[in-house]
Amino acid sequence: MEKGGRSMALFKKKTTLDHVLSAQQGELDAEYMYEEMAKVVEGQYPELAEEFRKVAKSERGHYYVCKKITGKELTKPVPVKAILVSNILKKAPKVALKLVSDGEYDAASAYAPFILEYPSIEPVLKDEIRHGDKMKELSAKYF
Repeated sequence: MEKGGRSMALFKKKTTLDHVLSAQQGELDAEYMYEEMAKVVEGQYPELAEEFRKVAKSERGHYYVCKKITGKELTKPVPVKAILVSNILKKAPKVALKLVSDGEYDAASAYAPFILEYPSIEPVLKDEIRHGDKMKELSAKYF
C-alpha cells in the first residue's frame, strides 16, 4: 500500500498487448460505425454507401490482425461512436467525415509504436492512413 491507503496496482502501466487489445476493440467499433454510416447514406448516395462498406470490411481485417496477436475473441462493438457519427452524418456530413478522417489518422499514430514488436501491424497502419485520405476524398466528392 502506498501513502494514503492507495495501491499502486490502480496505476498499472498498460502492456503492449493491452494496447493491441484496445486497438482490436477499436477496429470492431470502426467496422460497426462504417456499416451504420452506409445505412444513413444508402438511399441518397448508394456509391458512397458502398465505399463505407469497403472500409468496414477492411476494418474487420484489421480486427483479425489484432486477434492473431492478442488471442482474444471480441464479439460486441461499443456503439457510441457509430451512433454519434451517424447522427452527425445526417445533419453535417462534412463534419462527420472530418471526425472520421481524424480518427483514422489517430489510429495510425497509435499503431506506430508497435510495428517493431508486431510487424503484421504495419499494413494496418498504412490502411488507416488510406482510410483517412479516403474520407477526405469522399467528403470533397459528395459534400
